[in-house]
Amino acid sequence: MFAKFLCFEKIFAMFNRLLFIVFFASVGLFAKAQQQNFEQIFQERVKCSVVVKYTIELEEDRKQEYVVGTIVDDNGLVMLSPSVMLNSFRHDELKDFKVFFYGGDVDGYPAEYLGADSVSKINFIRIKNGLPKDRIPISKFKTAKLSRGDCVWGVGFYSDEMLFEPILMRSYVQDIGKRPLDMASTAEAVSASGGVVFNQNGDFVGWGYGVYVAQYNLYAADIKGLPVSLALPNSSDKIVLPNEINDILKYVPSNPAGDNHAWLGIINMSVLKRDVAKMMGIENHQAFLISDIIKDSPADKGGLKKGDIIVGINGKNFELIAGGDYALYNFSKQYVRLKKGDKIKLSVIRGADAPKDFEITLGESPKTIRQSQTKYFKRIGFSIREFLLDDAIELKAISKKIEQPVVKYVKPNSPAQSAMPSKLAVGDIIKEINSKPIKNYAQAVEELKKINDDASVKSLVILAEDFKETKVIRIKLD
Repeated sequence: MFAKFLCFEKIFAMFNRLLFIVFFASVGLFAKAQQQNFEQIFQERVKCSVVVKYTIELEEDRKQEYVVGTIVDDNGLVMLSPSVMLNSFRHDELKDFKVFFYGGDVDGYPAEYLGADSVSKINFIRIKNGLPKDRIPISKFKTAKLSRGDCVWGVGFYSDEMLFEPILMRSYVQDIGKRPLDMASTAEAVSASGGVVFNQNGDFVGWGYGVYVAQYNLYAADIKGLPVSLALPNSSDKIVLPNEINDILKYVPSNPAGDNHAWLGIINMSVLKRDVAKMMGIENHQAFLISDIIKDSPADKGGLKKGDIIVGINGKNFELIAGGDYALYNFSKQYVRLKKGDKIKLSVIRGADAPKDFEITLGESPKTIRQSQTKYFKRIGFSIREFLLDDAIELKAISKKIEQPVVKYVKPNSPAQSAMPSKLAVGDIIKEINSKPIKNYAQAVEELKKINDDASVKSLVILAEDFKETKVIRIKLD
């Protein structure tokens, strides 16, 4: 009997081992199937990601840049992140756009620069001869919503500029909210900046925006815990959600220099401090303090004054959003998309008075750097551009009417840079050329062009101002 029991025990143990082997074999087969399925998903989804090569051509310098882009539609529209393609360059300084991808034409596919959205600052290009074979826009993929804890992945590329091989990046969602767009943040970098992001099922969940910044404490020698931030320019831990992408795609720029947009004329506006808002009984929604107003601007003509507190727009209170920059962006987004001549109503608190509505007729945005005229005088060694409202704001000179040009660039070791007794510097405003008062940009171009093109002219004198001092600049030419 005992022997029979031992035999049964052996048979039972063998059966358990067999079940154990079958179970893990099935798990292994399932995992392998999952892996193969994800590989198929990955290979299909990377077809909407490309590498964009372009040239920044300045007065005396040319450099090539590589950024990641996402194909948006069947016509070859591509989005590029403002974090890796800055809006500080003029549109005509951005040249020779080409699109590359793994397995594609090694010479690339020519593209044209369309400009940047005036609100989000996202850049757009279009592939000239249509969508290359085997590329797929994000519009072809199913869209899904994100929740905290979701595992997400995106596309990056090896840094080798001649390879363009896509790589997998993966993380999980930490938070979702307005920052200032509807965005999700992840624990680690989840895609290239400008790259597409998917969930585990391969559904489109967003687009990599911004640059991943890792925070560390540095300990070395006498340094004890110095905070250090390291930015990874080709990686992003911020995901713009699909609803925001769809909204931005309604405003693809029509002008590489930038489309004009609605403008109020309020500058240096700040978010009202929470303790002040609480004291005023408006702590449950956002409020904005007007620090200054441009004279004769729409806000000025509409009756707004320095010190006013804006608490609502078009009959609605502002949404309470953490972070000053995010809140200000959310405010501007509610009118910038409108046109010159459109009207808005701002609810304003002035002093101890109850909120009052002011109707404002919106104006057109002033010129930007990208829209300004510029001219380089190679022999003299510097370039000028139009004086802009942004310059006046930076110099705290908004009450002054300035039409003279501002110095944009000074070539190192050039006659302009070697001038005596003072050197010409970027940001200088040109007041006189050879004792002749300069009234505007066009006049300065005319005078400087004559001097630059006339080899018999061996010197010139420029009177310039930088709002700290007036400088006499004597330039000797070769």
